[in-house]
Amino acid sequence: MSERFTNRPGLYDPTFTSYLKPCHEWFGDPEVRTISAPKGAQIGFTTFLANALMWAISEDPGPALFLTSTSDNAQSWSEREWLPRLNDCKRIAALIPKNRDAMKKMEQAFLSMTVKLSGAQSENNLASRPIRYLLNDEVDKWPHGFLGIAEARTLSYRGVDKIVRGSTCTTEEGPIWMSWINSTQHLWNVECPVCKAPQVFDFFKSVKWSSDHKDAKGNWNIEAVRQSAYGVCIVNGCEFSSSQRNEMVRAGQPVATNPFASPQDKGIHLPSLLSPFLSFGDLAALWLQKKNTLAGKQDFYNQYLGLPWSHEEYSVSEEKVRACRAIGENYYLLGECPIDPVDVTHSADVGEKATHWSVEATAHDGQSYVIDYGMVLAVEDLLSIMRKDYPIKGTEKRVRITSGVVDSGYATERVYRACANSGGRLWPIKGSSAEFGKPVDAARIPTWPTLLLYTYVDFFHKVALYIDAIARRSSPLWWIPANVGNDFIEGHCGQELKSKQTAARSIKFWKPVANDHFGDCSKGHRIIRDVRSQFYGFGNT
Repeated sequence: MSERFTNRPGLYDPTFTSYLKPCHEWFGDPEVRTISAPKGAQIGFTTFLANALMWAISEDPGPALFLTSTSDNAQSWSEREWLPRLNDCKRIAALIPKNRDAMKKMEQAFLSMTVKLSGAQSENNLASRPIRYLLNDEVDKWPHGFLGIAEARTLSYRGVDKIVRGSTCTTEEGPIWMSWINSTQHLWNVECPVCKAPQVFDFFKSVKWSSDHKDAKGNWNIEAVRQSAYGVCIVNGCEFSSSQRNEMVRAGQPVATNPFASPQDKGIHLPSLLSPFLSFGDLAALWLQKKNTLAGKQDFYNQYLGLPWSHEEYSVSEEKVRACRAIGENYYLLGECPIDPVDVTHSADVGEKATHWSVEATAHDGQSYVIDYGMVLAVEDLLSIMRKDYPIKGTEKRVRITSGVVDSGYATERVYRACANSGGRLWPIKGSSAEFGKPVDAARIPTWPTLLLYTYVDFFHKVALYIDAIARRSSPLWWIPANVGNDFIEGHCGQELKSKQTAARSIKFWKPVANDHFGDCSKGHRIIRDVRSQFYGFGNT
């Protein structure tokens, strides 16, 4: 640990941030494949990532890739923390080549292995690069689907690979929480210093402050709260200080709470309540400063509690769909492709009376553009749609559809037959009503051995389309032509994300909507991207 980036230079002390000790042990365990950590701020997780890389370089070499949200952040971390470590450690210094040109800021060719640092922005950074150790930081800030693209690079090391995912959370559908759901879900258990009752810290139950620090108008004296907040035993109400909290954490133990997880998939929740760098008062002050706005509350949940923000109830109006039209500088018309695309895909939803279909073009930056849509009477007619091509706006070039999906929930055998006759360009898909799980999965169809059926979590992909793409207009943006018809717009309207309370928890669900076939087509294009990123790497067929 270099004095250039810490006030605790010298050998790393695992007792100072003892909640990270399991991560170190799991990284060295050959039976563990993945480590997932939803985390709060000031936890020290990037220190663990650096320790893990150094251990691999010295003890069990293999090509490694460190990925964070942007290349600028990767370079900043390399200069600030990673490179200063290397010469200070005798074991690592002995593996540094004499040719200093081999030790660049973003890639280091040690005598034992190569370490690459990059931002999760361009798949070109991952091309033709087999990886054994994949260390992913802040995965919830990455472009949608990029984590799957990165993890596909470890396939050639299957069985000896190691994937680490760490991030502050965004929503329940974000990659870090989805990874956590499928992990062992370890929590850090502590004992009350007074009554010895075992417990897990919960900010809203474990941290208290006096109401005397609030004036007659309801305004809090933030500094007084910061100085006086204290901890409370959630079992018996015993009181303790932040310094006692630090001792509780150092003596704590990880406890797995998901008995159904594979022992290969470890996970640990690391809220800022565990951090020795933040006191109870610091966290209480932050909450009081943020709690009065929706954005502030979400930020506190994500950045300090290490928890996802549950979606509010959403509805998709016609106004929100029309806001996705490409007008102004993005103007384009139906039947033309406004960009030189990296991919052009087809998606179809088969109904009782007709089959709806749409075509989308995807840009290199991930933005997508609806360029055509329509209806055919028979599933078999989709094969003729697959032969269509489209002009690129302002050029003489034309583009063709590369691949497509057809929902097989209706007329299943006819869908399978059409896909089998497409020469591999059409894939059958089927939705799952699960709330969590892999966004997409694949299995052979026994009666059609040449076909893979891709199943998808409908809830997840509706969130990606109706909340992220339409309601929030999140990046990468989704565009529809300036002259798109009302039938296409109406096919995306009326979607509502609702909630209901069960005995165990609050459950989010999508209210059923009639005549949402074109919306289902738009959802299919997102499924194609997830299939490619999870199973093949984007851009490959």
